[in-house]
Amino acid sequence: LDAARWREAVRVEAHAAAPEARLEDLAPWLPPAWRGGGRFTVTGGRFSGTPAAWTAAARVAAAALAVRGERVTDLAGRLVASPVELEVAEVRGAVRAIPVSGQGRWAWAGGRGQAHLDAGPVPLGAVPELASRVPVDGTVRATADARVDGGALSASASATVAGVAVA
Repeated sequence: LDAARWREAVRVEAHAAAPEARLEDLAPWLPPAWRGGGRFTVTGGRFSGTPAAWTAAARVAAAALAVRGERVTDLAGRLVASPVELEVAEVRGAVRAIPVSGQGRWAWAGGRGQAHLDAGPVPLGAVPELASRVPVDGTVRATADARVDGGALSASASATVAGVAVA
């Protein structure tokens, strides 16, 4: 048997779902700072391809998770993985009751990746760091983009405020 030939010749098609999984069970595969807790579901899981060239995709959802000391609620996302990269094709949820959404991808080789995040709108009075200093009305939206290439991080962010009134 030629193992290299089998890596190209054997094709697998599989479907999976996890109606109730625990984030704690993923701890061995997560960096310590990203370990957390809570229950989530996996639906529409699909694996197809050969051992050398495969694709795996699934949808994940959770009512509430704890990650990096923050509570993430109403989480829903779609993940796609291959031997080349991991893609977070879409993700949405809320952190501190602020709606967030985004996408990103990470190349397994070379330490390269990129991400985009949208946050808001959120009432300015709901931002504790601002509300504790000055009573203010209005909303804010923010976007952030980050790129890692060979260990070098570059990032940009912007925020847009609307209807601002200081009491």
